[in-house]
Amino acid sequence: MKTIITTIIALAIGFGIAWTVLPETRMTMTRSDTEKAPVGDTTAVQNKFFAFADTFTKNRDMGTPVVLSFDPELNVMVFRYGTSQESSQFGVYNYTTDELFTGIGNINYIEVQQFVSLLGNNQLLIWSSPGVDALATDKPKLVIKDFTNTTIKEIPLPATILSHFHQSHGYDSVAGKLYITVKDTFDHTPTTKYETYIFDEETHTLVKQEVKG
Repeated sequence: MKTIITTIIALAIGFGIAWTVLPETRMTMTRSDTEKAPVGDTTAVQNKFFAFADTFTKNRDMGTPVVLSFDPELNVMVFRYGTSQESSQFGVYNYTTDELFTGIGNINYIEVQQFVSLLGNNQLLIWSSPGVDALATDKPKLVIKDFTNTTIKEIPLPATILSHFHQSHGYDSVAGKLYITVKDTFDHTPTTKYETYIFDEETHTLVKQEVKG
């Protein structure tokens, strides 16, 4: 009986010591963690893209950046972000090297640019259409820009191409070719016509594939 009582007393003393020590240990760990990464502290952001995106939370009128494309082979993603309520540009983020590129292209009332595809050598293929305030002589074209917004090449479209705008793009994994589809009306109607072109990444030319509608 004495042995049992002695054991109980020893356990009680040990538990009491632990109870007085552990809360302070837990409190110290919590306080230390809070000092390292306080709630709401933007310095805790680990990459440049999220730091950039965080600046848009303070200006809801321009929305937030929209991711357009991921390319695991190049380790980059392409996004669009507002520069005002009427304009926007493209950006590229390399999530391996934490490099952020912004200020690429232009989308406003004079020129409407749509991202088509990433190309090699840190380049973007962009479809450029005249905006509502563009000159009557302005025509749609393809533009190759690098990540610093330098125009590498402007590619005139075939004279016979439908006059409206780029509608969609994709990559034919079977043919190994990038294709671009255009149509001749803003909305889809029973009489809307479509054309599909293959973009040759080596010669930078468009080859017509088919006509629908």
